[in-house]
Amino acid sequence: SGALSGHVTLSAPLFAADVARALEGSTLIPLLAGPRRFPPVDIEQLSKLVSAASVLCAGLAGRASLDLNTLRWVDGGFIVLDAAVVPPARSAK
Repeated sequence: SGALSGHVTLSAPLFAADVARALEGSTLIPLLAGPRRFPPVDIEQLSKLVSAASVLCAGLAGRASLDLNTLRWVDGGFIVLDAAVVPPARSAK
């Protein structure tokens, strides 16, 4: 619950400015602002990463989604520790 339960859903492809605007209006912003002695997340860099991932998603067939979990900030940039392409559900025949 709390800030960790927030999510943002947008359709790909996205511009980084659209991602930043969506994040700033979300319940995630208190977490991204640097709680409990952690530095704030670089929203511009996060938005660029999500924008680039959205271009990848836009190229996927059907309505597949991309799950990026976990992101880590290292030496001035994000790295993705795990990613999965989730195919669209197939209808039963």
